[in-house]
Amino acid sequence: MLDRMLSNGYITQEEHDAAQAEPLVLNPTVPSNDGILAYPYFTSYVKQTLLETYSDAEVF
Repeated sequence: MLDRMLSNGYITQEEHDAAQAEPLVLNPTVPSNDGILAYPYFTSYVKQTLLETYSDAEVF
């Protein structure tokens, strides 16, 4: 990605080299328990009901 940014002129060679020297740090996120994950039985019911009427492509 950095090479592409450099070749397209979005960053300078110095910015490229500095960014490449930085260690990669992962920042994983924990899924929240709201929304679709909070109510698995209800969301399963809704999906099943939708699939009875609509195709997989329309639902998903």
